Amino acid sequence: MKSPKKSPSFSIIFLGASVGVGILLGLIMSMYYNLPEIKILEEHRPNVVTKILAEDGTLITELFREKRIWVDYADIPENLKKAITDTEDHTFFHHRGIRFMSILRALIVDIRLGRIAQGGSTITQQLAKTLFLSPEKNITRKIKEA
Repeated sequence: MKSPKKSPSFSIIFLGASVGVGILLGLIMSMYYNLPEIKILEEHRPNVVTKILAEDGTLITELFREKRIWVDYADIPENLKKAITDTEDHTFFHHRGIRFMSILRALIVDIRLGRIAQGGSTITQQLAKTLFLSPEKNITRKIKEA
């Protein structure tokens, strides 16, 4: 009785998939090693208003490009926190900084439209983009953002 011949197509597909996964993991790892340290967040202080005071302490003027005032998280009203998270990332308190399904949904829409039309970023990813990365829209930045 003859033994059935094994098809080389499975081996070729498996080898191709392994090489593809290896390349993808290599690209992700190379991007990971070029990221800034998260400790930078602890030292980050956004530009705030410069106040010029008279000798007696009265305000003469304020200088600023953007009028920012430092506020502790505990001092932000709960309604404002809720308004921001409901608008920008309604599941903010229920994920760990990234929502893969949102990114996948945006990717499908982008592919269907043939252009970058949606982002799918969480507030955490938006912060990473603003502080550490560039605003350019591409897959490399999205992976680094995540």
